[in-house]
Amino acid sequence: MNVQELLAEMERDGIIERTGEMRPNNKGELEPAYVLTPEYAKRYGGEDGQALINAFIDRYGTRH
Repeated sequence: MNVQELLAEMERDGIIERTGEMRPNNKGELEPAYVLTPEYAKRYGGEDGQALINAFIDRYGTRH
């Protein structure tokens, strides 16, 4: 699974949502920016990187 597929799955699962902004990736190509949905931001204490990691682990951490 690549990063775009993972982002799409997290968006479908209601963990993240698009901000409406486009930001350059490491190749300079514009891609959508994402934040945690309000439910997950509240549950994990914000929209910073650690909150995103915690939400990700909670949702997908038991997968093999």
